[in-house]
Amino acid sequence: YSFFYGGDWFDFGKKKPGFLKRMWRKYLPWPFNRSPKPNMRMSTKFAVGLFVAHYFNRAVIYPASRNISPTTYSVVICAVLFNLVNATLVGCELARNGARNLETLDGQLWMIVAFIGWFINVDSDNRLSKLRELHKGYVIPNEGLFKYSTCPNYLGEMIQWFAFSFATRSRALFAFALWTVANLAPRSKAYWKWYIEKFGDKFPKKRKKLVPFVW
Repeated sequence: YSFFYGGDWFDFGKKKPGFLKRMWRKYLPWPFNRSPKPNMRMSTKFAVGLFVAHYFNRAVIYPASRNISPTTYSVVICAVLFNLVNATLVGCELARNGARNLETLDGQLWMIVAFIGWFINVDSDNRLSKLRELHKGYVIPNEGLFKYSTCPNYLGEMIQWFAFSFATRSRALFAFALWTVANLAPRSKAYWKWYIEKFGDKFPKKRKKLVPFVW
């Protein structure tokens, strides 16, 4: 931001505010700065509602409805910090700029793609959960998109966030989509290796790590 709009990074004394002050004015919503009240168009409320609904499912419904593998405090702390930063950036941008593109045909078509990604993600997670409950352990999933991808649940989440960012034209959501790829693509590769090590020749050799028929 400072690069494109000029001025020193931390200079608060000049007439043109420095980086931190400009970031404060640009991204923090009313009433924390002197900007107008947040954008309250129905399209903005819809976008924010979908974002909150996703994380309500992830933070409440998902862990309450299945057995979650043990994790460490460091992983939990990193996840909380990351999502605090991400939610702040997304929320502040939507509050200031709105999601008016959702009112166009282009935005609505991208929202359809986002819902398809969401369905792939949720459907694949549910298939995995049912298999673990049925077999009381790990087995090779062979239904749905698991025929073609080791981690279609991750693929669906990537599709969901990229499409949502295009639908709302949100830079913060696009950045989050990139972070999602950086996080989930290596995990897909790790799971693919784990399946091969655990099941050997029983694991389908033609099944890709993440993107069907590609990688």
